[in-house]
Amino acid sequence: MEQSFESPPVKPEKKEKPLHPKLREIVAEFDFSLLADLLHEYIIKTDKNPADINLIPPEKFHGNDHGMAGSYDAKRHDIGLSYDHIWALSNNLDVDTRLFALRTLIHEEIHAATDQKNDSPNLYQVGYDQVVGRTRLFGLWNEGVTETLAREILQKYIQATEPESAKEVSLLLHTLETKQSRRVPYRSEVNFVEIFISFLAKQIGLPKDVVRGGVIRGLIEGQQMDEKEFRSLAEEIFPPDFFDDLEQAGSSLTIKRITRELETKEENYQPRSTFATNSFVRSVKRAAEDYIHATNRMMPI
Repeated sequence: MEQSFESPPVKPEKKEKPLHPKLREIVAEFDFSLLADLLHEYIIKTDKNPADINLIPPEKFHGNDHGMAGSYDAKRHDIGLSYDHIWALSNNLDVDTRLFALRTLIHEEIHAATDQKNDSPNLYQVGYDQVVGRTRLFGLWNEGVTETLAREILQKYIQATEPESAKEVSLLLHTLETKQSRRVPYRSEVNFVEIFISFLAKQIGLPKDVVRGGVIRGLIEGQQMDEKEFRSLAEEIFPPDFFDDLEQAGSSLTIKRITRELETKEENYQPRSTFATNSFVRSVKRAAEDYIHATNRMMPI
């Protein structure tokens, strides 16, 4: 019998839930040009072309039904925001709901800005986060770095647009950094990023600020965390199975465990000078020099 290979009927595109009126007002008033300028300060310190960085415009925001305060869809290049989740989280943390919404918006826009725009339908990379088929790699590491940058940019944004809210945003950031609550977005992941930076800086002999700049640069450029030289370095200086655990971490519990392992390793740190020939360390140091030069060019005379 002859078989038919007719294409299945095309399903009508799902109509997105509209933004909550309060979020629609926040998005309408948000200064996307300023956000682009603030991101530009980081992008010019990388090999990324600023023209290739795309933010999501207001008309591509919609309500979020995914059980999260915010989400970025790499397939459709749009952002979803949930007022119910934003309100519940901010109320639980006793912080300003509007500022928490701005923090969520900026976090998702950073995901959009660090989307590596891969042409393959089975491979997506946003920052460090790689999705190959149904497998996600370095997802929580990426969220930790993204949230770290989002908090920094939020503070700069408020300083530029409404300095009278400086006290409220400082309270928000202090709460996010110090409150021991599972309601704090990516609390464990951000803490891990800071421990990781401190540990790596000590191991390769660079200032923490420079290593932090290199981590942000890797986010923007889409650094391949599993490239050979970095994996070789990781296997030498980090705890056993650390790299594989970080690559495949699917919950904050895993992040907390490898954070404790890293803290223990740092406590027993012994100075070593065996990394001078590692090409990854050499490239980090070269990137650090580029980062410092770029920063100096931006400083007023």
